Amino acid sequence: MPLRWTDATYVHFPLAELPTYYLRMERLELGLRERAYKSLVAWMAKALADRTKPVMTNSV
Repeated sequence: MPLRWTDATYVHFPLAELPTYYLRMERLELGLRERAYKSLVAWMAKALADRTKPVMTNSV
């Protein structure tokens, strides 16, 4: 179909699904951020545990 005859009925852009798409992308981004944070925390905890030695405490 020639472009000059194309109107909005031929363009498929489901506006009703836009909020669902946005929430899905936000959840995916949060998931990636959360996974990156958890892996960083695990890496730092492992590095800290490797450097420390057991300490004997005086308990009563």
